[in-house]
Amino acid sequence: MSVASPKRFAGYLERTKEWLEHPDRHTAKPAPLHPAEPADEPTLADDAFHWPHYAGHSHPLWYVEWWYFAFEDAQTGLSGIVALGVMNPQNVGGLGVASMFVAVVDRNTGKTTTKMDIIDLKEFVASYTKADLSFGRSTNVALNEDHYHLNVVSNDGELALDLHFRRTPGVAPHWMAKDIAGTKRDWEVSSWMAFMPSASTEGTLRIGQQNIQLKGTGYHDHNWAVWLFPASTWQWAMFNRPDPDPKRSIAFDFATQESFDFSQAFLRWNGMDLKFEHVECRPGQWKSWHVLWRYPTAASLSATTTGPDDKTYRLDLSWQTTAAAPLWKCPMIIFEQTANFTGTLSVEDASGTVQRHALSFEGFYEYTAKWY
Repeated sequence: MSVASPKRFAGYLERTKEWLEHPDRHTAKPAPLHPAEPADEPTLADDAFHWPHYAGHSHPLWYVEWWYFAFEDAQTGLSGIVALGVMNPQNVGGLGVASMFVAVVDRNTGKTTTKMDIIDLKEFVASYTKADLSFGRSTNVALNEDHYHLNVVSNDGELALDLHFRRTPGVAPHWMAKDIAGTKRDWEVSSWMAFMPSASTEGTLRIGQQNIQLKGTGYHDHNWAVWLFPASTWQWAMFNRPDPDPKRSIAFDFATQESFDFSQAFLRWNGMDLKFEHVECRPGQWKSWHVLWRYPTAASLSATTTGPDDKTYRLDLSWQTTAAAPLWKCPMIIFEQTANFTGTLSVEDASGTVQRHALSFEGFYEYTAKWY
């Protein structure tokens, strides 16, 4: 399916609305779920295509799966994201699509480059055993659990990204959500994991006729869910600083989904994995987009947890965005933003002694808004 303009995209949404309003669409009862039982720590197989585990679900129209990648290169000042997604792979109502979204930001100038390619389901292929993916001209090959090769080419040929992601030693994958039930609709279910919370990246980026060598840091996560996608927002943020010494590597990510009861942050610190639950993110400094919609250009959070060493960790973090790249060819408007993170990690031991560590990193913030 070709969606070349906001007008045509609005037509696609109208077709979806008409299909949903047909009375026969509301008679089905939620089907029992039979998702795969993942290990405590995500494995290479958990990063594969999950649709077969949900093929008998009562609401296949609302199955969505994304493989998401982020990269930063401090030397060139370039940061970017790639999102490879498939919606409704069973093609219920003829509305199934795959997509390849790219957003690249030049932190030096604030200039953004975006590509939002809608791909016919016939050009989508994914493995059931690992994250080997083909989205039209774009591919990802999972060479092993620690090394991925992402090769992205836009439909118009104006952008190409050839990038290797290598997991940072000692930084393990983690679950943000694992078969979490929806809180608004009893048929919804979601899983979300950060398979590479921290990685090194190396490769090339071509925009137009300009070829750029990239070498920096990276990140990869994966989400699959059956949910009323256009009606439920989410937020996500991350930064990392890989280091050959696992105790010196730092990685942070935060995720929350409106329709599911989770809002969590993870921090890799001093060789430990700290998990903060029920985290409240406070967005602010709102900016308008095309008059009718708006998005935050700043946010903050505070959270406390007990570490594996029985010390109390308090995270106070705020971030200011530096550039925004809206991705709108989707049932949800996704505001991809680069951001500067600052804050403090306070560590209190059993004696009450508190050590405070200053945090200052560059990273990403993703905020979503509904069309209506």
